[in-house]
Amino acid sequence: MIGNAISAQARILYAVAARDVMLKHRESPLGVLTAVVEPLATIGMMTLAFSLIRLRDPGLGDYLMLFLMTGIIPISIFRLSSLGGERTFMKLRRSLVLPHLGVLDLVIGGILANFLTLAALFLLITVFFKLVFKVVEPEYWILSLFPGFCNALIGFGFCMVNMTIKSWFPFWGNIFSIITTPLGIASGMFYTADRLPPQVVAYLYYNPFMHSTELTRTFFFPEYTSQFFDPIYYGGWVVGSVAVGLLCEWIFRYRLIGSKA
Repeated sequence: MIGNAISAQARILYAVAARDVMLKHRESPLGVLTAVVEPLATIGMMTLAFSLIRLRDPGLGDYLMLFLMTGIIPISIFRLSSLGGERTFMKLRRSLVLPHLGVLDLVIGGILANFLTLAALFLLITVFFKLVFKVVEPEYWILSLFPGFCNALIGFGFCMVNMTIKSWFPFWGNIFSIITTPLGIASGMFYTADRLPPQVVAYLYYNPFMHSTELTRTFFFPEYTSQFFDPIYYGGWVVGSVAVGLLCEWIFRYRLIGSKA
């Protein structure tokens, strides 16, 4: 009985995620491949830019692109999750008339689509370097993606909070985008915590995404073990975000369904 329920729910989430990807990229010549090409181009351009100015953290692998990838993809998963879940909900909201389909199905389906896209990009880049350049990274394949999954859970919480606030204040989305724009720089995209002054590290400690970047690199690079990562603090953000997100959906479901923005 439980197995059938889980299977049915998995099919619903898969259908929502697949529909979201198709709608998002149906007008592109590359179709659904655009979902991977766009973030790949971003990582490629940043690799070129940082290579030209010779900005990188020494001692972590031989290839700058792998180092940047482990900093860019985890925070990108959060940003796309917090924004993508809402976009999917707004695009597919009319389908809520269907039986067994709820607000969480649409939001989680959208987040799942974005997470799987970036996870696929992470694996594609890693496999390419492993086959072509014979790199030893990653040390742990699956575990190096775990912080990205946790960031998606945090993104879910922020997504539900944002949707709730926007049901009263539609302009909140612009404010949130402005606030989260510097997150990449403040989350270890092109540096590690052990290379920073203690005063800076003390402030960055309160940024959960700095912890996720450090954990990603700990699992990815055999020669790196972060002394910065705090599992209790980061885990608290993950669990707390999910709890707040579920609470928002439960209390304000009527406003979310009736919202216009």
